[in-house]
Amino acid sequence: MIRAATEEGIAHVAMNLRDSEIVVRELGKVAAANRCLDVVTSSHWRWQIDIDGIPVALFGGDAEPGDPECSVWLFCTDMVTARPFELIRGIKTCIAWGKQQWPVLYIEAEPRDAKQRRFLDILGFAVRRVIERNGKVYEELAT
Repeated sequence: MIRAATEEGIAHVAMNLRDSEIVVRELGKVAAANRCLDVVTSSHWRWQIDIDGIPVALFGGDAEPGDPECSVWLFCTDMVTARPFELIRGIKTCIAWGKQQWPVLYIEAEPRDAKQRRFLDILGFAVRRVIERNGKVYEELAT
């Protein structure tokens, strides 16, 4: 089920982020949870994906209406690995909504994370450029 993100859903996902999330690997669990809360609550739009009534993912972005592009983000719990097809359907629905508002949605990913890249490929994202920030290399992928 897809719905507008709730305070409870945001908190649940933030406290149960997958260990493989880039933000968890870079910051650690507690700092990553705080970062997730900051990003999600400060974004212009945010969706929550529930499976069996449990929040498993948050997807949203930050752009003003009329902007040509929107930076998007995705935070997931470990539960998504048990039901990946439901998650993919939910995120694709969120992407379709976002594409109605902005012609281009883009997200950053670690080029070394093959599993994440495959997942973003399935969602319709393709590499458009490489970015270096704070000594680390990221790929910017867009729809």
